[in-house]
This record gives sequence, structure tokens and C-alpha cells, in this order.
Amino acid sequence: MNRRVGAIDALRGLTIFLMILCAAIGHGSGLPAWMFHCQTPPPDYAFHPEVRGITWVDMVFPIFIFSLGAAIPFWLGRRLEKGDSLPSVAVQVVKRFIVLVCFSFTLGHGSAIEATSCPQIMCGVVQFALWLCLFAALVRTQRHWLNAAGWAAAVGIFLWMHFSYGLEFDWKHNDCIITLLAWVVLMGGFVWLATRDDFRWRMAVILAVVLAKFFGLGFVQYLVIALPATMVGDILKGTDAVGAAPRAEAGRRPQRFGLTAFVALAAVGIQFWGLYTRHVPADLGLTLALAAAFALASRDALSRPARCGAASQTALMGFALLLAGICFDFVDGGIAKDHCNLSYLFATGGMSALLLYFLLWVESRAGLSRLLVLSGRNPMIAYTIAWSVICPILFLTGFQGWFDGLCAGPHPWLGLLRGLIIAFITTGVTCVFTKLEIFWKS
Repeated sequence: MNRRVGAIDALRGLTIFLMILCAAIGHGSGLPAWMFHCQTPPPDYAFHPEVRGITWVDMVFPIFIFSLGAAIPFWLGRRLEKGDSLPSVAVQVVKRFIVLVCFSFTLGHGSAIEATSCPQIMCGVVQFALWLCLFAALVRTQRHWLNAAGWAAAVGIFLWMHFSYGLEFDWKHNDCIITLLAWVVLMGGFVWLATRDDFRWRMAVILAVVLAKFFGLGFVQYLVIALPATMVGDILKGTDAVGAAPRAEAGRRPQRFGLTAFVALAAVGIQFWGLYTRHVPADLGLTLALAAAFALASRDALSRPARCGAASQTALMGFALLLAGICFDFVDGGIAKDHCNLSYLFATGGMSALLLYFLLWVESRAGLSRLLVLSGRNPMIAYTIAWSVICPILFLTGFQGWFDGLCAGPHPWLGLLRGLIIAFITTGVTCVFTKLEIFWKS
């Protein structure tokens, strides 16, 4: 079986929601430090590399990488099962990389327009026009001329901006998140193709990446998150992972799936206390206790490894990665997102796997995460809609000033309300596109 796993889409949808939320939260509104990146706390929001710890905001990007990695076996496996040759599938990986790079540089240069002499109101119009160009360029359609016209129109806008307002073309003008994801797609896709039949070789690659981390090899280090995620994707690909497999593994006591789901969620939650407040020994002890509780509640499945369900294997990998990350905290001098260390890579990869396990349980409860699933199936639209559509519309209609004024109100949580409004509108609009079966290549 090679159908979509709703929980992976839900995990991606959750990532997009949290990504929009943390970017739209009002700076200067008086919110506590744990509502922002650990290393850019209020009141100055400047980067402090000496700070150690993580907040929920620091988790967002690793979840995005993990959900991307977990989807690779479905995307490439589907092509192989259709009879595509290995070289043709490898070409598809390269094409996906090129599309993401072009997407990244379009977004980056769209943001760079604000630093030119272009009037502010015109910047909003141009950014919305660029989004329409991306829509035409990336929409999944048999009319390939439409995709080509979209890219051509984007190039035309940039040339006009260059000659009219001095927009400079520079490789540094890119969306760093999308650029990094493009490299993860390229490297992770090739590694999966080479090791798809043997986890041992993939684990050897992970070990090699860990060793390469000490030489500061940039994008390669994020494979520490992506490659274990591809293993999770392989585990789930051949099962009915939207709930039936976990219920079957629980045997006569199906309620254990719910119990272990909340144990996994608790293991994620305590990291935002233990690693953030630097009570690392206590955090390690509590995480070990939760791992033991999970093993005890899942003992029927774990006593027969050959029958261990896909969901349980996902959680076991999550606990193993998380515990490794906590242990590396002592070696790395504390977990840190920038510049990220092995503690960060292992711990956040493990937390992502445990969140996926929890969402597998949510999906088994009549699809309670339906909105997240719909949003997660259209990640590129969800990623762009807030800053390229919603914000320009707010500015052009005059609502931007009122909206930003929420951050200056007497109540700090109005800054959170600002982020929630934008995140919920983004999710809702993306769900409409998905319901209409309008998807972007991603």
C-alpha cells in the first residue's frame, strides 16, 4: 500500500501553522521569552549565540524537515512502483531541487524589493503580482505553457524592478528555509534511492553525516533529521498507518494506543521545560521514565519485534533520537539552534517523530486533524499566502496599521492574537485551495 498517510500531512500542516504564528507574533508586545527563539529573546530580539536551550519556536523548522523526509519514500516509491526507471526518478529529484531553488530566489528577490527606492504601496502590489506569477508557474496542470508563462512573467517583473527601482540580482537574495529544504530534497532523495532496500546502509550514511558535522558541512548536517524521517516513512508506507495498524498491535486493549500517544506528547512537552530552563539531568530522568512507560504500555507489541506495529516503531525511533539529543547536550555545551549542534539535531528529530506518533493516534480518532491535513497537502501555498497575499491586502486596504497596533496594546497577549489571526486565515485559505484540488508543485 502506498497511499498518503494523513498524519504526515497533518504534521506538515502543523508546521506551517506554527511557522506563520511565530513569525507573526508581535515583537515588543511584552510576551515572555519562551514565545520567541531562545537565542533571540526580548527585549532587544538580538542574536545571542551564548544562550543555550530551545523553545517551541525552535522546533518549527526541524518538524518541517522531518515531515519532508518522511514523505520522500511515498513520493519516490510511488514512481518506482509505477515502473519508472531509477535514472528517471533521479531526474525527478533534480527537477524538484531546481523548482525549489527557483521558488526560493523568487521569494528572496520579492522581499528585496522593499530595500529599493520603490514606493511602499507599490511594493505590496508587486509582491502580490509575484505571488500570482508563482501561482501560474507552480500550479499542477497539464497546460505546461501556463507554468512557463508564470516564470517568464516573474522574470519580467524583476527586470522592470531592476531598471526602474534599482533592484539588484544577488545569490544572497533567497528564502533560506526553502533553499535549505531544496538541498535536503536533493541529498535525502539520492540517499533514499541508494539505500531504499537496506536500513543498515542508511544508518551508515547517518553516521557519516554525524562525523561530517564536525567539519561544518552546512546543509548536510540537516540529514541527521531527514534520513531517520525517511526510515519512518518507509516503515509507514506499507501499512494502514492512519490508525488500523496501531489498533491491531494493541490487541485486546486498543485504549493503549491513546495512552502511549499522550506519553509521547508528554515527552515532547517536558523538553520545553527541561532544555529551556537548563534542568537537563532532571529532563533526562523524566524522558527515560516516559520511555520506560511507553515500553511498558506497548509491551505486547514490543515482546514480538516481528509484529511491532509501524506506529510503535516510529515512537521508539523518536525516543531513541530524543535521548541521544539530551545526552549530547552535555557534550555540546548545551543545545542550540544557531549554530545548530548535534544535541539540537537529534533532540528535535526525536520530538518530531513523537509528534507524528501522536498525530497517528489523532487520525485514528475519526480524523480530528482534518484542517491540518488539508493545509499540509498544499505546503507551498500555505507558506506564501500570509506574506505575499494576506499582508499586502491588509496594507492596501488600510487595516495593517490597526493590526500592527495590537502589538502596542496594554495586554501582551494581543501580540499573540495578531499571530493567531494570520495563522488561522492562512490555514483556512489553504484548505479552500486543497478542497478545490488546486495544488502547487512542491
